[in-house]
Amino acid sequence: MSLLVPILGQVGLQVLLQPASSAVVGRAVSTFAGIGYPAYASFKTIEAPLSPYIERSNKTAQWLSYWTIYGALTVVESYTDLHRVPFYHHVKLLLLLWLQLPQFQGARRLYNEVFRRFLLRHEARMDAGLQSFAQAMAQPQLVSMARSLRSTAATVPGLAWFMRHPDNRKD
Repeated sequence: MSLLVPILGQVGLQVLLQPASSAVVGRAVSTFAGIGYPAYASFKTIEAPLSPYIERSNKTAQWLSYWTIYGALTVVESYTDLHRVPFYHHVKLLLLLWLQLPQFQGARRLYNEVFRRFLLRHEARMDAGLQSFAQAMAQPQLVSMARSLRSTAATVPGLAWFMRHPDNRKD
């Protein structure tokens, strides 16, 4: 067994540091670190008892900040070829850990110092755009079409649950 440990360590380092195989490993680990753990931590924060209100509030702000930044990163990734940059997923993993770890408070810092300023500066335009979109979606033809699609989808066995209102009322 003592002979296997150095061999496994060497193989692990080679897999991790070779661009061809490390992209797969790096992507898997950064996906888990970027989505899996934060989703679970968010669940734990939401379900935490209300008695330690300040701690829950700080954790909620931390995870909401994280998801805001993660969403922006996902948008950037979807429009770029960052995944082609060697060791991109390794760097992304380090960024995700920096954003998450309590000793760094990376998500809160990046949100407060960059995202918050940007969003506050563009908030009025973004709200106006969303309001225009909501008004466009409220036009009678679209509302009627959406109602028809919803009632049709509700007849499909697997989709009925998704089409139901949260309080089980009919549309």
